[in-house]
Amino acid sequence: MERAWPCGWHSEVFRGALLDAGSDPMGTAQVPLPPASMLHRFQQSSRIVFVTGDAAHIRQAQRMRAGTALQTWCAFNIDDIRLPHTAHALAGASGLARAFDSLSKPVIPDIQRIQACRARNHAALVGDFRRLQALVHAGRLDEAAHALDAADAHYGGLAAPRSLQLLHAIEARVAPPR
Repeated sequence: MERAWPCGWHSEVFRGALLDAGSDPMGTAQVPLPPASMLHRFQQSSRIVFVTGDAAHIRQAQRMRAGTALQTWCAFNIDDIRLPHTAHALAGASGLARAFDSLSKPVIPDIQRIQACRARNHAALVGDFRRLQALVHAGRLDEAAHALDAADAHYGGLAAPRSLQLLHAIEARVAPPR
């Protein structure tokens, strides 16, 4: 069964997203990363626009976490529109006009920056999965299973097929002999 990804991952259709008065960070169990090919298209061709009231302190903190996650996962085409003298509320006409103006700008990806970021993330993924494999080989299966759950939440679709291979390795060692 094909997984339903957040609309931003469908970068073959969507080229941007307007996040008005709220946002969640990607690379979590709640907003998992898509497979690499989808994520790469998203990184290179999408723009994310946050619209948040400057007096909405909780929403500003959420926006910061979401923006940090976007940059961690190499999505750098981000615009931040702060609505003056506004608490937690949906944007009015002028705020939406500014947001739509931002969304309509062409995305010009910084390919070198994206490639360097991808390389860092890939190195971290490879290192995490080496540690997971070492736990499995050492017979520390409960620890490996918990660490695999955390890796799946963090890396989402980027973890496949490694995560499935490790899951099968853990299950094979846990299953009683027939």
